[in-house]
Amino acid sequence: MVEVAPRKTNTLLIMLAFVLLTLALLAIHTVKFDGRNYRQDEAWAVDGAIENSVAETVQWMARNIHPPGWRVVVDVWVELVGHYEPATRHLSTLYTALTFALLFRLAVDLFDREVGLLAVFILGTLAAFTFFGHEIRPYSALAAGAVGFQLVFLRWLNRRDFITALLVVLFGIGTIYTHFYGLLVIAAQALLFITLVRWNRALYLRAAGLFALIALSFVAWVIPFLHAVVVRTGSGVAYGLPNNFDSLLLIHRQMQLRPLAIGELLLLAGIIMPVMRIFPQRHEAHETRLRFGGEWRKVYVLLPPVFVLSLAIIGNTVAANITSRNLIVILPSLVMVVALAFKVFPRPVQAVVIVLLLQPALTNFRTFIANGPYQEIAAFMAQTVEADDRIFIEAPLVWQHIPLAYTMRQRLPVKFDNDDLMHIIQPAQRKLVDNMPDPAHNVIWRRDEADVARFLNFVGETERLWHIEVDQWQRGDRLLALLDETYVPVRSADWGIHDAQFPDHIVTEYRRIPDDVHERYRFDALYSLQSWTLRDDVTVQPCQTIALESWWQVDAAPPANVSMTLVLVDANGIGIVNTDGTPADSYTETWQPARLYLDERTLTIPCDLPPGEYPLLTGLYDLETVETLPVTLPDGSPVVGHAYLTTLIVE
Repeated sequence: MVEVAPRKTNTLLIMLAFVLLTLALLAIHTVKFDGRNYRQDEAWAVDGAIENSVAETVQWMARNIHPPGWRVVVDVWVELVGHYEPATRHLSTLYTALTFALLFRLAVDLFDREVGLLAVFILGTLAAFTFFGHEIRPYSALAAGAVGFQLVFLRWLNRRDFITALLVVLFGIGTIYTHFYGLLVIAAQALLFITLVRWNRALYLRAAGLFALIALSFVAWVIPFLHAVVVRTGSGVAYGLPNNFDSLLLIHRQMQLRPLAIGELLLLAGIIMPVMRIFPQRHEAHETRLRFGGEWRKVYVLLPPVFVLSLAIIGNTVAANITSRNLIVILPSLVMVVALAFKVFPRPVQAVVIVLLLQPALTNFRTFIANGPYQEIAAFMAQTVEADDRIFIEAPLVWQHIPLAYTMRQRLPVKFDNDDLMHIIQPAQRKLVDNMPDPAHNVIWRRDEADVARFLNFVGETERLWHIEVDQWQRGDRLLALLDETYVPVRSADWGIHDAQFPDHIVTEYRRIPDDVHERYRFDALYSLQSWTLRDDVTVQPCQTIALESWWQVDAAPPANVSMTLVLVDANGIGIVNTDGTPADSYTETWQPARLYLDERTLTIPCDLPPGEYPLLTGLYDLETVETLPVTLPDGSPVVGHAYLTTLIVE
């Protein structure tokens, strides 16, 4: 029998434990993301995948700063799995898992398995990587490309065979067509080659050929890229950070491990220990061509983040581009530096640090960029929305309209298109409307007479109008005021997010006032039933659910709250089934005189009800005393019992 050495067994157990921990982190973070709304950029990507073909995506991205490669992948992915949150984000999860695998192999090639496992574990517990690595955005793919390019380029330095050279070119092309920061990754690796490799004419020519092939692949995108940077974005991305110490401090805090004290310790140790520690020579064949002897590995992990950040700062002077999520490309190298220091710690200290890192990583989900309540808005509207409705979206910025337009067109139970949506946006945002995945058709800028006419024509004779307002902007009040005589608000919901990027979202349902509004019954000389409509035929079947709409009004402020009952009775006036609740889903003490209130409720016919004719009645009663309010006709004549509406014929 062959015995396994205890040391080897322990190593295998440690590796297995780290693999399981990494998979657990990946799974937990994925689950945490699955229930989240898309934020605007995610909705932008997914909506673009739905609306555009691959060719249209390339044309669309030519108007934006990012290359189209990742978008094309998303197009294919959404076509395969659909556009709902869990499924689409699994693409980023796959890229994240690929990043872990490539990082492990790179760390093993440079150092050993222990450093590789520690690097993967540290990256998996990093809140910034967790957040941006799971969104349906290009950052997880960018990180995978950055690590993969370093890995295959390092192996090419050692082997210089055709297959590895081909992988270098493919990873390079894939990285630069994923995100414009891929250009910095390739440039940083070229600078690293010059810094690290001794002069050798043949080797330099071969490396130059690889970089030239990668650069040539981007020639087709140079003009769209420059156009996006110079013309479309002007001085760069609006949310880019300036070149100052505060920006570096913000990036450091956002990308730091938690708990913060442990993160600071590991970072400082990661910077100091690898510099002070001497690495033994491996005597690999390619090392004779490298500077710094056995210490070249430190250079390989320390310099890429420095080069990328330096190039970003230089570019930032021309066009703002630095954000913490763009700098996700430097995280893999940084965690390898931290892992080198971590390895030096005694085992008990390592165990304590691992536990401390796991606690926030597994329990605290840090949100770096907030999002809007889009699923909640869709659920609220789905209760009553119909295909003939019109939707009026009021928000100052185009990026606030993008996820709302996506939600209206893709996430409601009925199908809407851009002709059913009208947008009111700041005039300064006008040039950005065509940047929407499916540009809006109906847009209001000035609210002048022409815009008023367009708005009234858009509303037309629709029975229901939805108003979605962001940040209580209230630029559409003048337009909505034009509808006061024909529409009334019947339901509203307010999601107060209290975030600078995603302020309050208010959704209000307006209903057209029926033409036949007049007093039908009066209750307690205060409440009046103005109109009612049975949404179904009077001939019904057992088990069928009927829907009734009724319009109510008060002459003065009500002194108490009342409840409304809708009851089906037999020929003797005995109740068979009823449904009760506050009218118009609101306390009547809050009702305003002369305003109309719409109540919508349903009643299910008992399944064992014999065929026959059954009167349908309604009434009001005091919510506290349960005392029925007296009913009179408009002329003051008293009505015995409840108010009669119609007779249902049960077949």
